[in-house]
Amino acid sequence: MSDSGFCDRGCDRAFGHGVPGAGSFFGRRAECVREFEREYLTDLLRACAGDVPAAAKQAHLPCGTLYRLMKKHDMAAGDFRSTLA
Repeated sequence: MSDSGFCDRGCDRAFGHGVPGAGSFFGRRAECVREFEREYLTDLLRACAGDVPAAAKQAHLPCGTLYRLMKKHDMAAGDFRSTLA
């Protein structure tokens, strides 16, 4: 969290200039959650080389929940797997 009291992921933009609902508490919170989820999933899946069961275990999530979050953020496990064999 930054000194401004907002999250550090860029969701402390101006209060709703040109973005419907972005200035509201719920709009801003939803944006922070989306950005956090995407960043967290990307880091997690990279660390686990796209191994979803291992990533789910590390995150303490059921595999189904992780797959649902991946679908929500248009992610595929294969995008994080190494092509080196």
